[in-house]
Order: sequence, then structure tokens, then C-alpha cells
Amino acid sequence: HAPATTRQSQLSPAQLTPTLALAMTHPRPVLLVLGVLAVVPLLSAYNVSPVPNVVFNGTKVGSYFGYAIHLKKDGLFVGAPRAESSLPKQRKIAEPGAVFRCNVIDGSCVQYDQLDK
Repeated sequence: HAPATTRQSQLSPAQLTPTLALAMTHPRPVLLVLGVLAVVPLLSAYNVSPVPNVVFNGTKVGSYFGYAIHLKKDGLFVGAPRAESSLPKQRKIAEPGAVFRCNVIDGSCVQYDQLDK
């Protein structure tokens, strides 16, 4: 006697539902779509913008106010390389630039004189 063997029937892709047939014949696009769908909810949860936002207004447009910034414990220092200075010793210089010290609570800014300490 020969041992009895059972043969499992295998379905061809044509016998499956269209979506399952597509997944079996082209797995990469299906995996790509599933990967994107898994990541999209995570992307919308990342927000670094504080609420409410604080807008700093230093000088006129063209002064490049905000060109450089430095956050410290006692305030925000903002550079404006083309600003007109309000310091007496710099009034005769055209666009000497200025550094402003800004209050992070109310957004007010005053010109910072590093020599006036």
C-alpha cells in the first residue's frame, strides 16, 4: 500500500477578491499605502508653536529685524543689522545696525546698549 496523501487546494489570484488579489500580486504598493496610513496620524500631533503666539516688532521694514536671535533667561535678544540706532554715539552713522532686548511676555523691544552696564 502506498501512503495516502492529501493535497491542499491552492486558490489562484483570479479566484480571490480583487483587493486580496492585488495585494498578492503587487505587495509593495499595498505596503506603502499601509505605511503611509500608519504614519499620518503621528505627523499631525507634533506642534512646537506656543499658544498664544508672541509677535515682536522692533524697527521699520528693511532693518532685517530678527536676522539673528538669542534666547536667554532674562529676555530675547534680536539683531537688526540694518537698523537705525537710537544711541547718541551712533546717530551719525547710516544704518549701523542694532541689538534689541525683547520681553517674551508682552513682545515689547528696546534697543540694547551693551556698554551701558
